[in-house]
Formats: sequence, C-alpha cells, structure tokens
Amino acid sequence: MSNITLLSVNLRVIQVDLPEIQEVNTEGIAKEKALLAAQLAGGSSLIEDTSLEFHALGGMPGPYIKWFQERLKSVGLWRILTAYEDKSATAVCTLAFSIAPHADPVLFTGKVEGTIVEPVEGRGFGWDSIFVPRGEDQPFSCLSIERKNELSHRGKF
Repeated sequence: MSNITLLSVNLRVIQVDLPEIQEVNTEGIAKEKALLAAQLAGGSSLIEDTSLEFHALGGMPGPYIKWFQERLKSVGLWRILTAYEDKSATAVCTLAFSIAPHADPVLFTGKVEGTIVEPVEGRGFGWDSIFVPRGEDQPFSCLSIERKNELSHRGKF
C-alpha cells in the first residue's frame, strides 16, 4: 500500500485481487469490480480491466484474456487464429471510478486496433509479443516503452 497526493487529494493505493466477474460485457465487469473495490476500501475506488478481442472469434477471448493467456500463453493464442484469415484484434482498457461504495461508477474506455502475429520475443508481458498496433510493423514487445505508451489502449481515454 502507498499514498499519493494528486491535485491536493490524498490517494491510497491498495493492491487487491478482486474476483474475476464471469460476464462477456467488459463494462459490466468494470462497474462491478469498482463497486467491490469501493466496498473493500470503504470509500472511492478506481479499477482497470483489460480485454483482447479477436474479430474472427466474435470478440473472444475478450474479458477472459487473463485465463486464455495463463493457460495457452501467447503462442497458443496465435495458434487459435491460424485457422482464420482475419487476424485483426482490438485491445480494450476500461477504467471504472466509483466515488463511494454504492455510487454508480463512471467508465472510461481506451481502445487500440491491431493484428495478431506469431510471437516475437522482446520485453513486455502477457500478449505484448503477439499484438501489433495498427500502423506499426512490430508487436508491443519490440517497441520502446515510450512508443508503446503512445499507442497503448491504456493511454486512449
């Protein structure tokens, strides 16, 4: 846990492992997690939820990307798409802010379009080695930290 002061507001950062909400709607997941986090914190909360949507699979794995990545690794995710011509994908980051434990959360969503490729070693984590953002010729794992941050779904709010 750490404290951060921002705009004269004292923020307390708490690492909690919230339950993985089983729903295909990323916004619904983010809202529910924000409410759970606000209840745990006894006040306001800000949470992030990430999804990776393969267009050929109708948006899956979507919010289940954590579990797909954990079980299949990046190479397994790439192999799934080898059966399809369409390798396009959308990376989505949803932030949900709840002012109080029972307040309706406000959502912010950032997206970046891209293509899934055979894994390329480099830095990064998760599916960074297979996701090439539109307009680039290499995956997140091979981009400089500065360039990745410019393109990332986390910076598109």
